[in-house]
Amino acid sequence: MRVAWPRYTVRRIMVGVGLIALVFGGARWIMQMPKRATEYRRLAAEYEWAEDFYNNPSDGPPDPVAREKVLRYIALLKVKYDHAARRPWLPVGLDPPEPAEATKWGIKIHGDPDEDQVPVLDLYPNHPPRF
Repeated sequence: MRVAWPRYTVRRIMVGVGLIALVFGGARWIMQMPKRATEYRRLAAEYEWAEDFYNNPSDGPPDPVAREKVLRYIALLKVKYDHAARRPWLPVGLDPPEPAEATKWGIKIHGDPDEDQVPVLDLYPNHPPRF
């Protein structure tokens, strides 16, 4: 007696490809979430450090009102990235613009204020710039 194999139709092949794509996409998503959570935890810790650093009048703005605005901005970012670290599958919005007090006093909130800016590498030096 012959074994009846299922017929290969375009519909069945498309369903099979879709199922395989779901499996691979789900595996990639599951592997990506801990990395995103770690990055968000690092950012939250960086803003916590910046909050402690700029709370000192010798490092932050000497004006208490300006210091309060800068600290409120840093606390907002710390809470935002702490929430994102606990729920890395949710989208994270853009950071609000830095307060004018930070730029007035030359405070660099994003990144370590003691480090210089790392220059952006030109990966394609022989290509003309795109405008």
